[in-house]
Amino acid sequence: MMADFWLRLYRALRKDRWVSNGPTIPFLIGAYRIRFGNHEFSIEDFLSVLRAGPEHSRIMYCNDTDAYILTVDDYFNYHNPDMPSGPEGYLSYCADLTSTKNAIAVLTKEYESWLQTSQFSWERGKIPPWQEFDNEQISFIMKI
Repeated sequence: MMADFWLRLYRALRKDRWVSNGPTIPFLIGAYRIRFGNHEFSIEDFLSVLRAGPEHSRIMYCNDTDAYILTVDDYFNYHNPDMPSGPEGYLSYCADLTSTKNAIAVLTKEYESWLQTSQFSWERGKIPPWQEFDNEQISFIMKI
């Protein structure tokens, strides 16, 4: 259940038009913490889950949110339907992240303070832009 939670959440967020490309990394980590009651769930834990599958995913930088987001790598899945995984398992990275080790360092530097204060949700125009989950978001996450 924990292994495919990110994929079910990703699909639900896209279906309900909460996101257009994909959720931010802090949103997903916060969702894992809330849904499974593991308040120590880390960036490294999250990347391990992604590398295990069940679908190829890609972490990329989104200029609209000024944040890293997760997408299902439909291009890879379409062109490599029989390939179970790549060098990083089922996960690939945008050019500036390059590897799991580098991704952990970059994402930790970028988001650690927000994650420590449980500010997982990015909202355009808010100061600061990262906020705690509201009740609607928590309810949505718990239904997945």
